[in-house]
Amino acid sequence: MKQLLHGIMAGVLLLAFFLVGSSEDPVNARSSLETVSFSGTGALINTATVRSNGPDGWILEYSENTSKGGIMNATDYQLNLGDDIIRNQYRSILHFPTGAALPDNAVITKVTLKVKYLGIVGGGNPVAIFQGFMLDIKKGTFGTLALQLTDWQAAANTTIGPFSPPKVDGWYTFDLTSIRAYINKLATGSGVTQIRLRFYREDDDNFAANFLKLYSGNGDVPSRPTLIIEYQVP
Repeated sequence: MKQLLHGIMAGVLLLAFFLVGSSEDPVNARSSLETVSFSGTGALINTATVRSNGPDGWILEYSENTSKGGIMNATDYQLNLGDDIIRNQYRSILHFPTGAALPDNAVITKVTLKVKYLGIVGGGNPVAIFQGFMLDIKKGTFGTLALQLTDWQAAANTTIGPFSPPKVDGWYTFDLTSIRAYINKLATGSGVTQIRLRFYREDDDNFAANFLKLYSGNGDVPSRPTLIIEYQVP
């Protein structure tokens, strides 16, 4: 009986399902994957894989050192990080429907963010040139569900970085476990967690566009920014 119990605990329950919203409703459209497994100690570990669902996008600074948004795009399939030809800084907003994916009483134990490389404008390695990624976390929205110019400068709950992760199989991966308290589990705050991506260095002072392109939540589902959240339920 004990051997049977250990065998069950060591296995992975393939209780996986996809929830995909209507493409005609970009605010509510989402895809998520839920899996359940056992740890070596027999504790039940749930994993919610939550993909950015479309209201995200990039925002370009109004002009250098103004520290406010001037131009934005919420419909493109890409996110931009870096600067343009007149040294204005790109920032991008990621939008995750975490409230719908997590039980209200979930005890989050690990959080991982993955974003997929799309390309580079200007050459070189923007991650190195701009000295790494910075991530601003908002438990809810920076403004509204829809992307706004003010999302460029809106206050975050917390900031983590800089990160300079290697690109592995086309993906950059970030361990966000230290800020798990700011992952929204509830319907409040529009039921979402938003992350603003930017670089540590605002511009490279060379009067040439240089920015990294990442896939956004408007792209194909497998390429969208993804939060992988491990949790337990008391």
